[in-house]
Amino acid sequence: MKHIVVALFYFLITEIIVAQDNPKSIHLGFSFTPQINMSTFEASDLVDKKPSFCFVTSGDLYFDISPRLQFKTGLGLEYLTMRHRDYSPDYPDSIPFHDPYSDYFDFNSNYLFIGIPAELKINLSGSPNHFFFTSGVNFRQKIITTGTVAEVDKTYKTEHDADHFLFEIISTQVIASVSLAYSLRMGSNNLSAGPIIEYAPGQIFKEASGARSNGHFGFLGLRFSYQ
Repeated sequence: MKHIVVALFYFLITEIIVAQDNPKSIHLGFSFTPQINMSTFEASDLVDKKPSFCFVTSGDLYFDISPRLQFKTGLGLEYLTMRHRDYSPDYPDSIPFHDPYSDYFDFNSNYLFIGIPAELKINLSGSPNHFFFTSGVNFRQKIITTGTVAEVDKTYKTEHDADHFLFEIISTQVIASVSLAYSLRMGSNNLSAGPIIEYAPGQIFKEASGARSNGHFGFLGLRFSYQ
């Protein structure tokens, strides 16, 4: 997967160089997307999810394919937080009637990803002020991990770093996205805003241990863009 990210990066640089011969074919922009972490877990009845804030910010490049169709790429950063309690661990217990909610992992972890999007943007009306639809994928690579995960065995508590092997997330994530937004013409530029849904078909954690519930990243956000 890292090779895909590297290949896309070289594609991005190549397209910038080629586009200099036709400056009307390329447009620069930037975007900011506050998000709520809506990740899902396989053992949903054993995971107590708490709302957590994330955001994505990026520098964007738009390539004209037709008057109503553009290809979008760029380079972005995503700050991702995980705030949930996982009651999956089941330690050996001498008590006949074991309370499954006495043992748990308490996540208070943070991650920084660098990413390259590949999206198609469709102008739905062809008018200067218009609704548009975007869909695509984002290739994200984890670069920083901070925070802790508390391991609680009844009254005994151990703090682990968030990158401990039991809780290490998969470093390269492929995120699919769909968005519907409205674009407002401002002189020679466009300002747009609209909701965006992101979902990762791949799993969150590495399979080093089956002690905690795995799942899939999901995010609901509001993307603001200037082009």
